Formats: sequence, structure tokens, C-alpha cells
Amino acid sequence: MNAVISSDKYVVLVKAGARTYPRVEIDSSALANLKGKGIKNIGVKYPNVSINIDVYSQKIDNINVTVADVEKPSIKVIESNIIKNIDDYTILKIVKAQNVKVLANNDSDTSVTYYYSIKLDSPLEEGTVPYLLVDNKWIPIKNYVIKDDYAIIKTNKSGTIAFVKIDKKFGDTEVDNSKIAELISLGIVTGDSEGNLKLDKPVTRAETFSVLAKALDIDPHVYVGGFVDVPRNAWYAGYAEALRKLGIIEGYSNKLYPTANVTREQLAKIVVNVVQRFAKLDTTDNVSISDLNKVSGWAKDFVLKAVAAGLMSVNEDKFFRPQDFATR
Repeated sequence: MNAVISSDKYVVLVKAGARTYPRVEIDSSALANLKGKGIKNIGVKYPNVSINIDVYSQKIDNINVTVADVEKPSIKVIESNIIKNIDDYTILKIVKAQNVKVLANNDSDTSVTYYYSIKLDSPLEEGTVPYLLVDNKWIPIKNYVIKDDYAIIKTNKSGTIAFVKIDKKFGDTEVDNSKIAELISLGIVTGDSEGNLKLDKPVTRAETFSVLAKALDIDPHVYVGGFVDVPRNAWYAGYAEALRKLGIIEGYSNKLYPTANVTREQLAKIVVNVVQRFAKLDTTDNVSISDLNKVSGWAKDFVLKAVAAGLMSVNEDKFFRPQDFATR
């Protein structure tokens, strides 16, 4: 192993055989010494996998990294484990898997964020997403990007990472849209009880809450009964409670109207509230909307921001159609 220091980054270069990946350990004294020299980022680079850790803005005392390949027989086992409890109309395929064990501080510390860069053997099929084995459960990873022939993943966990493509057959829809295929593989979009996707069907407020929470990795909270029209045992109650606590949704006169269809202007408010938690949205000065006068007063700023940021769109005649129902 060799180490390279470039500016404020310290990178350990690991030369490994086809199946042998030596463990990399940086103990507390070595890490303190590196920090004292102005190092802010630690990288461990294997032939096919790189791990990067920000040691400047995160409290980290030591680092331990182990990487191993996953052989084809093991991939078949992973496929069978992920597809458990999935209906007979779903086909699952794993194109690559990698064991990446990173230990910073202690095994139960999930406050540390890691960036994994995994080299792909070939371009991924549309709709293929990374999954991570956590507590014997396979969880889709939503914070990732594909750049050239690498998948860059942001997570606070480590373990076995598998690239999974889930094909689900719907009675009313051929899934030929890459974004829809990705949402299906991530488990964000599912069909109804009859196996239909119904993309043109208006979406209810309850369905919107569920999709948003799943997309943002927000776990359902215990519903405390804040809305008079939401039963405590409603399937969406936990998601609504979690989003309410985060300030993403709010009711009106103690009602949430969960079964009502969502209008486009209502959806604009919801998505803007979500995005503004993570980023500052663009100015709305140059946005042109032909039917802005049809937008409710409370919704105008949200609609302008949603269109300016590309979160929602107008048609070729610049009409937003604020009172139309949003569809799946």
C-alpha cells in the first residue's frame, strides 16, 4: 500500500490481487497526526472501489476499511433474499455486488457519512439502482449518481452493496420510461391491488404523502391524532405525521383531506417546501405563466418557484393549469 497527500486530502492506494483486498486501518493517533497536518479528507482507493470520508466536519477518531468481491453464487442468494415477499409478476436481477465494510468510531455510529465510488463492469440498464444490506434487510439507496463508469453513493452505512434492476409487469402500462423504472426499483412507486399502475389517475393527498416520504427516506412516525379526518390506523397516518413534524405539509382547520385529489397548485406548494429544506430555489423574475391569474393567492409564490426550478412545468402555451388534478 502507498499513500498520497494532495492538498488537504490523504489517499491510501491499495494494490490488490483479483480476490485479495487488504484491510486498511488508520488508528486514532495516526488520524490525529493527519488532521494536525491540515488533512480534511481521507480516501481509500482499491482497484474497483474507493471510499472517501470527510474527517474535517465530522467527528471521527479512527477508520477501518474492508472490501471484498461478491462471487456469482452469492449474488443468486442475494437475489432470492431481496425478492422474498414480492409477487409473482416481478422479475429481479443483480448485475453487480460488492462488500464494503467501513467502521468509523464504532459499529453503531450512523452519524458519519461515507462516499463510495464503485467501478461498474458495464453500463447499467435503465432502472437499475443500488441496494444496501442493513440489519438483514435490503434497503434501496436513493443518494447516488452514475458518472462515466462509476456509481457514486452517499450513505451513513456499510455492508453489501448490490445493483438491482426490478421489472414489474403492470396490466395497464408498459414501463419504457427510465425515471419510472428507477422509481419502481427503489420501491417508491407500486401498482394497485389489481396490478395496474394507472399513470393518468389523479393522485390523492394520502398517496402523495406516502410517495414523498419514501423518496426522502422518511420513516413513518407514531400518529398523535392531530387531524380529525385521519384515523389512527390509516395506512398513510405515519407518513402524514412525519411530514407534518418536518413542516412539509399542514392541514386546514384541523383537517388534512387525505382522500381528496391533489391539484397542481397544491402539489407545487408541497414540492417547493420539500426542496427548500435542502437548497435555495432560483429567482422567479423571468418565469412566464399565461394563467397565473388562475392561481390561488396563497399558491402563486410556490407555483412560480416550482416552474423556475424545473420542479413542475407549463405546456407549450405557458399554461400551468393550477386547478387541474396532479396525476400519478
